[in-house]
Amino acid sequence: MSSSFDSSSVWRKLRDLLGFDESKSSTSLRRTSRRERDEQNTRMLVSGLAIVAVITVITILGGVLYENVIKPNTVLATVGGQDIDRRDYWKYHSVQLYQQANEYEQFAAQVEGQQRTQFLTFASSFRAQADDVWGTTDVSDITLAQMVEDQLYLVAAENRGLDISDGAIEGFVLQQFSPEGAQLVTPFPQPTLIPTRAAWATETAEAQATINAEALGTPGAATPLSATRVSATPVAATPIADATPDPEDAAEAQDEYAVFKDEVFDSANISEEDYYRLIARPELARELVASEIGSNEPQSTAQVHAFHILVSTEDLARELYERATGGADFQELARTNSTDQLTSATGGDLGWFTPDAMVEPVTEVAFSLEPGSISEPVESQFGWHIIYVEDRSDDRPLTALQYDQAQQRAIAAEIESIRADTDIDADVDVSPTPSPTPTQFNPPADAPTPEPATPVPAAASPVAQGTPAATPIVEGPVMSTPEPES
Repeated sequence: MSSSFDSSSVWRKLRDLLGFDESKSSTSLRRTSRRERDEQNTRMLVSGLAIVAVITVITILGGVLYENVIKPNTVLATVGGQDIDRRDYWKYHSVQLYQQANEYEQFAAQVEGQQRTQFLTFASSFRAQADDVWGTTDVSDITLAQMVEDQLYLVAAENRGLDISDGAIEGFVLQQFSPEGAQLVTPFPQPTLIPTRAAWATETAEAQATINAEALGTPGAATPLSATRVSATPVAATPIADATPDPEDAAEAQDEYAVFKDEVFDSANISEEDYYRLIARPELARELVASEIGSNEPQSTAQVHAFHILVSTEDLARELYERATGGADFQELARTNSTDQLTSATGGDLGWFTPDAMVEPVTEVAFSLEPGSISEPVESQFGWHIIYVEDRSDDRPLTALQYDQAQQRAIAAEIESIRADTDIDADVDVSPTPSPTPTQFNPPADAPTPEPATPVPAAASPVAQGTPAATPIVEGPVMSTPEPES
């Protein structure tokens, strides 16, 4: 195709635009003077240039309008009539990334060598991502899902009449930047520990203090009993207004918050009003709702202590069932045959568990058996189980881990009930996921672990989805998970 400029074609188009009648005879054209023809050509050229200029201006203005009005105001999701637009998404996601960068910088300050370098590299990566958020049309499903869930928590807080006013938000923000141990606002309600759980918490705290002291080579310096004993009374019985916060703590919190604002607000294109509305208010709602629901969760419930053998086929399960009911040692059969690598080493011990802790077939059978009974093979999505119930209780106190799981289930149930009653419209998947909330740390897949990680089992386990893997839970303190001091 020729790339030469076709002047005749251009003139024809200009004539068409100006209504020039080409049907006139060549005779009439010849009668037109040269001056008239020049004037006519000049008019057509000026008109053409004007049209081109108008089109150019419209194109430029359209681009400016899209970038500065249409794109940032595009609605990404609507939750119960509340729009989440792209501009708010940019602000929210930017703050997330800056917070994660800060987390890695804090980790880097605690280590040396290559691990320190890795942490600083990840921190720099998060900051670079934050710098590129503004103006992008990319949307993280996880971040948008968190913003949707924020709205559900705000509904839950309002339904329960919880205080998420501007004054409460301001105090909550300062508390987050206060020195460790300082109290600038009223602590969230904590449940009163029932006597057994209080005793377990005390034993755990004492044992942990001894372990810490021995690790430092000073076994005689273990924390005294009086310092670790946990009271079975609420922590926050007196409003903080009657216990005037330390002015030095308040001043330090103000200084830390000012540093945070200087570092983050301009880079994230966010104002303090935006920060309160998008970040602090939903975080406060989450904390208040979790505290309100969790503090009312029962601390004891029906439980069974059971063992199980998990195999892949019904035939093998029936063979092992015959051997177990014929006098063979159940725990030994589990050690040598169970494919649940998480429990096989301990003879298939599932520990004490509640009705919500295991997949339904296992729970249904386990809670139907009397102590000392062995079930016939039962199938779940993991394979075939043989279950032996060693003991059961209609009202057994929950361990720290069990209680935390019960609280999380109760909170999730309320939020999902609100979700079911709320109209939610989004272009991406904003269904609930086990992803971290904006206030939780979300390391990249190849990040070094800042502290010892919990081993992940290689094989399937019958533990209910969303619940930590089953491990034997013995009565008494759990050394790796101290009870909260309440």
